[in-house]
Amino acid sequence: DAFYGCNLESIEIPSSVTSIGSYAFQDCTNLTSIIFENTNGWKFLDSSNIIDVSDPSNNVEILKNNSTHLIREEN
Repeated sequence: DAFYGCNLESIEIPSSVTSIGSYAFQDCTNLTSIIFENTNGWKFLDSSNIIDVSDPSNNVEILKNNSTHLIREEN
């Protein structure tokens, strides 16, 4: 719930971030863009499938209601 209900319109996730908690951006109704500085190796904790986080607007949909942690595997 790190940014729960925030008024942010855009956020950039720096490459130093390696995990994002569940529901971190829940109820952030103004949020339209989440940009990942490092787009490689992101997946949900309970999945082995790498997800595409290169589209800032699609990332909002991925992260607004994710019920599990999103992690980045170091390459």
